[in-house]
Amino acid sequence: MDNFMIITVAILIYCGLMILRNPKNWIDYLNLLPLIAFMAYARAYGMTQQSWTGAFEFAGLLAVGVIAVLWQQGVTLNRIMLGVNCFFIVGGLGFLFNNSEILEWYS
Repeated sequence: MDNFMIITVAILIYCGLMILRNPKNWIDYLNLLPLIAFMAYARAYGMTQQSWTGAFEFAGLLAVGVIAVLWQQGVTLNRIMLGVNCFFIVGGLGFLFNNSEILEWYS
């Protein structure tokens, strides 16, 4: 396990502890979930072309879920994290459907 994965696991543990200490701020930590998952997935599978494809698809799926949950809760979305999540969604769709025009933006 390299240093990056240790840091990622530490961040996940920290987020979990913060949610337990202050459950009212769960929204802030939920916003970070697709970003953390993207970084961890890409790094865990060796930073290859296949790992980037899987990382974008996985993070895009998580981003759709996070946006749906927050919207259903009536939460005002953080614009920066909304932009990051849209980046993952569009990238995931580009890789899923092998759309060269979208993938050109990510190269």
